[in-house]
Amino acid sequence: MDLRYTLVAGNLVISSPESIRDTGSYQCLAINRCGTIISRAAILKFGYLHDFPPDSRRPQTAYEGIGAFLACQPPIHYPGNHSTSGLQLQTSWKITETVRQHKNI
Repeated sequence: MDLRYTLVAGNLVISSPESIRDTGSYQCLAINRCGTIISRAAILKFGYLHDFPPDSRRPQTAYEGIGAFLACQPPIHYPGNHSTSGLQLQTSWKITETVRQHKNI
């Protein structure tokens, strides 16, 4: 038996869980002199967020007073945007550089 798995007050505790080794379905089996019962499966999945692609983006021009659309394609991730786990991916833009052009009069 793997020593990373222990039972604490009837709960399964996995020490130092690893995606490759521990992802899967777990069920509790209870047995006594009256019979045997098995719980519904608990599915263990690991969340992840890959890096953005290293490709450079083409510059976009924005004009004062006119809206501009900057698309944000998030990298591959789990859980997806339709997850009910409350761990949905949040995206936002951060201004990293301001370029201003001044006309000499």
